[in-house]
Formats: sequence, C-alpha cells, structure tokens
Amino acid sequence: MIIKNYIETIYNDLKQYMYMYSEGVLCELDDLYFYDNHIPDYNKYCVQQLYLLRYSYAYIFEYMEMYTLLFGFFYSNRIDYRNCEILSIGSGAGLDLYALDSLYNKNLYYRDNFPINYVGLDIIDWQYTPTILNNDNCTFKFNLFDFYNFLINQDPYIDTNIYSNIIFFPKSIGEIQDELLKVIPKKIYYDNIYLLISFAFDEDRLKKNNILKYFLDNGFVYEILFDVKVDEIGKKYINDICKDYIYPENIKNILNELTNHFCTEKENCRLNCNVNRYPVITNRKFNYSIIKITRL
Repeated sequence: MIIKNYIETIYNDLKQYMYMYSEGVLCELDDLYFYDNHIPDYNKYCVQQLYLLRYSYAYIFEYMEMYTLLFGFFYSNRIDYRNCEILSIGSGAGLDLYALDSLYNKNLYYRDNFPINYVGLDIIDWQYTPTILNNDNCTFKFNLFDFYNFLINQDPYIDTNIYSNIIFFPKSIGEIQDELLKVIPKKIYYDNIYLLISFAFDEDRLKKNNILKYFLDNGFVYEILFDVKVDEIGKKYINDICKDYIYPENIKNILNELTNHFCTEKENCRLNCNVNRYPVITNRKFNYSIIKITRL
C-alpha cells in the first residue's frame, strides 16, 4: 500500500461529492468531533472520508509499529507463529490490515514467516477497506454484524468460540460496551493469545484494565509486553521517522481550509460550522498496549 495514493483517492472522492451536492455537505462534516462523548455518524460516507483523511495516515503507521513489535517479539523468543489468526474488533476501514500489508511489503522475512488469516468486524459499512493485497500469505474478510449478539447466541448449532490468537482493537475499545468485554474471555479457544489495543483517548485505558480483569476472572494471566504513550517517547513528525511515508502537501493544506475552498454559503451561514480538519501527521496519537494472555 502507498499511503499517498490512498489519501489522494479518498480526497478526490470527497471533493467530487462536495461538488455534486454542494448544499449542506460541509454542515454534515461538522459532525466529525469527539468531545462530550460524541460519536460521529459514520454511516455517512462523507464523514468516513473526512475521518480517514484526518487520521488514517497516522493510524496506519502506528499499527505498523505495533505489528513490528509483536513480530519482533515472536522472532526474539523463537515463538512459532506461522499461522496467525487475527480478529480485528471494530475494524472500520481495515487500517490495521493496511498496516500489516505495508509491513509485509517492507519486510519479506515477516511476510514469509508469519502468514495470517485476518477477520475484521464492524457494525458500520465502511468504505475504502482492502479488496486485494499484494501477497499470498495474507487472507482476509470483513464481516458486518453485531459481535456481541453473535457471542451470546444460544443456538447450540452455532459455534461462537473465538478461534483467533491475535485480537486487535484499532482505536475501538472505548466504543465497545463492557458486556462484550466480559464475554470475550469466555469464548477464547487458544491457551495463548495476544491483545493489541490502540487507544483513541487516555481514558480508554480503563477499558483495557476491565478486559484484563475479566481474563483473570476466567482463569488467565497476562503480561504487558509493550506499552507506548507519545508523551513518554516524544513527539515526532511521521515523515521524519519514515521518509517515504508521505502525506500529500496540497491535500493537507486544503483540509485545513475546507470552508474557504468549498462552502458556498459562508457569508450568510448562521450555523457557524467548523469543518476544517488538519490531518494528524505526527505520532501524537500513538497510544497502545501489546499484551500476552495465557490460560493457567
């Protein structure tokens, strides 16, 4: 995956949408905020587009870093993980899968020695999910359903166990109800699994504490392998970390002035929309834990 091409594709789609439906589109984009516990309406494709234009660049790079640490741990400890089963809960547009594919394209050793089967789950129909990858060692699919209702299904003919040894929460754990976190440890099939949790906000770490408690309650122990907060590692521009990982400069500037570029009613508008969204291009959102879970 080339991140520059991904960003350009999404931006061109959003621009075309705004030209076709000029009235009210920018007002819809004003829904993309998170304070006061607000969750944007991701069912709107334009909101998805603006979200991805603002965050996908940084999130994909963060998830690449997480997979690099995990696979490095496997390698250093001679752990045989030739068949990784990844379950991504709240996968959205599959940014964690894009990250894995990008890592595989950069590191052939990981690609050849850690083939994976990836399943992404989300209740929202996200656009811009991967449709094809460039290697044969990664198979994937996305499912659109309520994971909680699946796990508690009482039909004896439906197997609701979790046959995954890597469970990824990509900026999603804060939006997942505690009842689901309680059920997950009861459905784990393998004796050793790994949790990869990327936090959208510091308070989401409380959900991590909750799920770890539920694992303990169900006969597991855990070891935190890696724990990263940007205020502990220092803020850096991602392009300074990786020179060929580029956010298009023109799109960056336009996103910061969307109203000036596209609003046809700004002189008469009484809604006072604030749709300008400068993309995240530093590691300031990097906030994650990688945890080994073992059944006693």
